[in-house]
Amino acid sequence: GLWATSTGDHRTQLNGEPAPDRNDEYLFYQTLVGAWAPAGRPPTQEFIGRITEYMIKAIKEAKVHTSWIADNQAYDLAVVRFIERTLADRRFLKRFLPFQRRLASWGMVNSLAQTLIKVTAAGVTDVYQGTELWDLNLVDPDNRRPVDFDSRARLLQELMRRSVGNRRALVADLLRHWHDGRIKLYTLWAALQLRRSDPDRFLAGVYIPLETSGPLGNRVFAFARRAGHRWALTVVPRLITRVSPRGRWPMGRAWSRTVIVLPREAPTMWRSVFTGETYTTTSVGRRHILMLATLLRHLPVGLLDSATQTICEVDSAPPFR
Repeated sequence: GLWATSTGDHRTQLNGEPAPDRNDEYLFYQTLVGAWAPAGRPPTQEFIGRITEYMIKAIKEAKVHTSWIADNQAYDLAVVRFIERTLADRRFLKRFLPFQRRLASWGMVNSLAQTLIKVTAAGVTDVYQGTELWDLNLVDPDNRRPVDFDSRARLLQELMRRSVGNRRALVADLLRHWHDGRIKLYTLWAALQLRRSDPDRFLAGVYIPLETSGPLGNRVFAFARRAGHRWALTVVPRLITRVSPRGRWPMGRAWSRTVIVLPREAPTMWRSVFTGETYTTTSVGRRHILMLATLLRHLPVGLLDSATQTICEVDSAPPFR
């Protein structure tokens, strides 16, 4: 709507029809939102080139106006021209970038939620090497670009070193600089450390879906993994635009009066894998509950451990091979 109106001058008329057409133009906007760097800065020439390659591949494989075997150079050129003009248009960027930044913050939370569920849900964790930070690659050949593993190794070693200190301060720092992706790397590493410390809890442990209650009870997903007396509890938000409509983090007071209801046999003492804080359940009638505003005070996702062994210990083995 608004974007299409502001970019009208960038289209080319071919046989009385605009090029790109409405579907291809909409795909272009979707691609921009998904692939733009989280910091929301103006596009680089490298980014413009990547988007252009992707769009040419997409319109040719759609086979509506052009294809690999029935080349329509006029349409292809019109799409390339539209991309270059739009991404050089300050009016468009002024409207686009605030929207993109808001969506990026929600996307960050969803990425952390998916990462945590992947590690703690039933089944074997499947992590693609190179996706430890934000993965904004498009389809091949864009996703075949070299991965900077040395940089990831350095970041992980630094996180491991800092994790033996004040982890709550560490998490706060990672959230302040969430654009760099270290918050995802930390979430993945800390969760994998817990899994590694007690594999039976996750490979053979029971999966227990948990009840949630309160004003935003339907905006949170929680489950426990149990092996004997050892429990782990995963908590992630869902449908978060209703929880944080302005793109703020769904944390703390946003979850006021929303609780997780635990089975009666569940432990009463828990420790956060990410921050090191401890929590005690509250008894309400015959129910034992944990307040979500407390659990998610410092991070949008939560992983709690009831086991007594030390978790998140620094592993001296090389982090990437």
